[in-house]
Amino acid sequence: WTVPNAISFARLLCVPVYLVLLFGRDNRAAAAWLLGALGMTDWVDGYLARRFDQVSELGKLLDPLADRLALLVGMGAGLWMSKHKRT
Repeated sequence: WTVPNAISFARLLCVPVYLVLLFGRDNRAAAAWLLGALGMTDWVDGYLARRFDQVSELGKLLDPLADRLALLVGMGAGLWMSKHKRT
């Protein structure tokens, strides 16, 4: 395990937390901050992997998986919320 891999894995674990904040707790602000943090850490893990020569096969799998999952869940949640507006 490398630090960039740990960051990517933590990003994967944060996706359900995002959904709980958004739908379970109805805390849109916290969910938005978390989604922003997930986007920022995407850059950080890539930078660290390249800067400290920690590019790994696991990282090549985890990073895009975390990226796509966060993107799909974020977009899906946004679409769902636009269709099911609160009254």
